[in-house]
Amino acid sequence: MLATRRRYRHAPELVSNPGMPFAVTTGFTTSNCTLSIVGGNLRLTVTANGAAYFYTTIACEVGRYYRYEQHIVARNLTSGALMYVGTSSGNLAATFNQNTGSATGGKYAIFKATQATHWVTFSTSSAALAGETADLALFSVKEYV
Repeated sequence: MLATRRRYRHAPELVSNPGMPFAVTTGFTTSNCTLSIVGGNLRLTVTANGAAYFYTTIACEVGRYYRYEQHIVARNLTSGALMYVGTSSGNLAATFNQNTGSATGGKYAIFKATQATHWVTFSTSSAALAGETADLALFSVKEYV
């Protein structure tokens, strides 16, 4: 039997504001940060010392797989950044998380929907300092078929 390759590039985008380039900061909920647009990228600026994050909700079909992708193009963080997928809001309610480390570049995660709504989050670590920044060119979720 031939294996089938999963595709995501042609699946519809599920994030209302995925970037490439970003034009507005709408569609995201923030905690301990502000969002701005710098050179077409979405910039997170930490407001006070500690974890800072933004997230959005994604409508999913239970049992289907989805690809969450982010691309960090610049960063001024003394600590790592994380990507989360959760079944309730906020970065501490994650059912999946991946430390994106201290480098720039693209990261992705594949997750299986366990309910009709999931929250996808980009977060700094709890060691982030006020004024630090991270710039994202892409914040995307597509069905992985």
